[in-house]
Amino acid sequence: MRGASLLLPAALLGTAGCLGGGPVDLRYQPGAAVRPLEGEHKPAIYVGRFVDAGGITLASGDHARLLLKRPVQDSIKEALTEELRRLGFPIAGRVGIADALLSGGLAKGEITGQERSSREAFGLVRLTIDLVVENRDGQSIWEGELNGVGDISVAGSVGGAANSALADAMAGLGPLLTQDRVVARIAFAGAKK
Repeated sequence: MRGASLLLPAALLGTAGCLGGGPVDLRYQPGAAVRPLEGEHKPAIYVGRFVDAGGITLASGDHARLLLKRPVQDSIKEALTEELRRLGFPIAGRVGIADALLSGGLAKGEITGQERSSREAFGLVRLTIDLVVENRDGQSIWEGELNGVGDISVAGSVGGAANSALADAMAGLGPLLTQDRVVARIAFAGAKK
């Protein structure tokens, strides 16, 4: 009986991408233009390994996962690479030429209050992305967290809300790096060698 009870939520999540579509294509769609972070020298960042702590699940307790076209960690890595470029950071093609390594993963992804009336779906998609910056020797320089929220009724679908949540999370990257003086920390770690 337990297996049967998971089929309905899983089926709903599979079609929730666009109210009857298929798997969700989680892709970063940048919003407004962003100002590159200030400072002449930006460290070259290698965007490394990202992990998935369980996908984007229903918060109701049955933990059915949102069906995605590709692994969520690939979407996060692509989004962070794009946002770092928009902020003016050079992206290193390999660790050996990077000033720092950025890694992390999806710590939590959930759909809360997901309901569907005869005309519309509503609820929220929430994403929490953990970030770690390390020097070339693998020593941690900084840890942070990005949070994003997408409204299903505003986006028109669970898939649209997931993309909005990813964009919302990425919008916080520049302010987070500035507030925590991450560029200065990377420079200091490099100077200590």
